[in-house]
Amino acid sequence: MESEAKFDTYYGQRVKYSFENAEEKISLENEEGLTLGARLCSQKTNEEIVIGTLIEEGGEGKIYASNKDGYVLKIYNENHRTVLKEKKLLKMLEMKNESKSVCWPEDIVTYEGKFVGFLMERAEGKSLLSLVSNPTRINKRYLGFDRSTQVEILIKIISAFKYLHSKGILVGDISLKNIKFNPESFDIRLVDVDSAQIGEFPCVVTTDGYDSPEAIRKSFGGSVLSFYNENYRTMDMENYALSTLIYRFLMNGYKPYDYRDFGRYGYDNDDNELSLASSFPYGESVYKTRYSAQEKAIWSHLPSFLKTAFVNTFKKGVRYEDEDWLRLFKRYKELIEKNSFKDEESLSFYPLKKADYLSLRLEAMEPITKRGFVMWQTVGKILGELDDTRFKSGGRHAREIADALQKNDEYIIGRYRFKLIYNIGVSNKITCEYVL
Repeated sequence: MESEAKFDTYYGQRVKYSFENAEEKISLENEEGLTLGARLCSQKTNEEIVIGTLIEEGGEGKIYASNKDGYVLKIYNENHRTVLKEKKLLKMLEMKNESKSVCWPEDIVTYEGKFVGFLMERAEGKSLLSLVSNPTRINKRYLGFDRSTQVEILIKIISAFKYLHSKGILVGDISLKNIKFNPESFDIRLVDVDSAQIGEFPCVVTTDGYDSPEAIRKSFGGSVLSFYNENYRTMDMENYALSTLIYRFLMNGYKPYDYRDFGRYGYDNDDNELSLASSFPYGESVYKTRYSAQEKAIWSHLPSFLKTAFVNTFKKGVRYEDEDWLRLFKRYKELIEKNSFKDEESLSFYPLKKADYLSLRLEAMEPITKRGFVMWQTVGKILGELDDTRFKSGGRHAREIADALQKNDEYIIGRYRFKLIYNIGVSNKITCEYVL
């Protein structure tokens, strides 16, 4: 995909297409013939593509094997085969996918000269949902699977999202079932990305439990799906859904608002109701309810900076970006490699007992301290070590931070707190910390 293909001007706006008849159905004279053995034509290469055995069936269409080695077909159902779908796929094909973790559409296929679906690489493996659906069997199926493996998988997932976000693309329908993993290498692939929000084409599907409170509120008590049909998603909505996915994977499937007996407090046990109530069970909460000992045990073993990030997200409405989560999980990985966790159960994806909270009060980043003679150059050295794409134009940010530190001895930019330790005119000392 081309780096200049940015579409953030659409975020949060009302949906409006540059073409007419978006919902017009693309009908076939021989609908019954679009099945096993049917001969299709690829638009870009003009190859003959034959429909193979059925692999999977979803709400929009079916996934079939094909005669092209390593590729599968997604064929849309008659009700979902529209002018909008065809134009969206054409837009997606204009962009080159450079991420091996994203299963991107590669060619449109036609039947009797009409658009019916697309061709994509086959994503081998199982969905992440299967990893959390029955965790007690994980060790028998995947030898050596532990918390370290989970962290590695999450770093790969967040990196894939970061790649798409850098192109102005919002995945939209974020869920564990839409990510597949290789059982041997634990490499991941994002699938079903044809539903993503790209340019003037919104994402009009969702998975219960991943919708942000702001999206639910803006639907005014109606269908969230209807809201997505009429409005483009915002990056805040995307960041919330990504945070939910991260939480559910770490917590072996438990939802952030998975309260028991919550009806006692006037709410239905409904994902949207619980989300609006900010009924996250951890941190300072006025709600008293029952949730499993297993859930408490998993939570207790998370490092303190992740607990803080989740409480901020699900109780206080903070929206962490992909860049933030990536930094936190790289830190988590670093701490695991340094053997910073004294309790062996902290490295288990399925701990059986709770950990001592004080033993997990760990910093989100080792403070970076630099000395120098020119303040903006000292700051520049720190920015160079942050490995944060938001500070690529280091010179501009370095001067901004240095100017601020001349007036106050502390300055926060993004998630970073810069502190001026001393400045004696010919020498200065500056420290940078990560702020949750």
